[in-house]
Amino acid sequence: MPIAGSTAIAAFEGDLVFILFIFALMIITVFLGGWSSRNRYSQLGGARAMLQMISFEIPLALALSGPAIAAKSLSISVISMWQGTSTWLILLQPIGFVVLVICLMAELETAPFNIPESESEVVAGWRTEFSGRKFALIRLGKNLELVLASALIAALYLGGIQDLYFIPAIVVFLIKTIAVVLLISFLRAIFARLRLDQSIAGMWKYLLPLAILQIILIELGIGIA
Repeated sequence: MPIAGSTAIAAFEGDLVFILFIFALMIITVFLGGWSSRNRYSQLGGARAMLQMISFEIPLALALSGPAIAAKSLSISVISMWQGTSTWLILLQPIGFVVLVICLMAELETAPFNIPESESEVVAGWRTEFSGRKFALIRLGKNLELVLASALIAALYLGGIQDLYFIPAIVVFLIKTIAVVLLISFLRAIFARLRLDQSIAGMWKYLLPLAILQIILIELGIGIA
């Protein structure tokens, strides 16, 4: 993430695809974690998590494609810098922003998408058999994933790294990231948990068509300044 300057410490053309790969890798590790526990609740939670996270990968990839198409680059740093000479992409591509936030909430398994570990049905889902240091590392990993997702949204849709009057650019970026964390926390608090069929159906009926619509609008020149 370009936190302290216009270019991240490890930036290259295609790092946006690498970030998408990291989120996809989480699907495999979550499923294997639940399946290897040899507990019916863990296996059920792992299967739910895999089904949910794979389903939301499609609109997630499309939502990440919008800024890449606008900036004509697959580099997060380039997209962030491009917004400095244009307009924040949340104003140009609001549909993509909404789709990205929802998809990342599903990837993070936060309410209303905490279906894999619904305590009233499958105890704690794929985490049922984990405790102690292993459970602490899982919680730490999820918290780091939340920060990564929030920083990604800030870089792609909220103008990225920019100076604001007398405020240093790094402080501005951290404020944007914290604002996204608070937004996700607020949405998590006001919605009740969905059923798995409602989650998957909502993705196919609403999120995927909206993500495709955003791409079409970009290709037509609408949503690019």
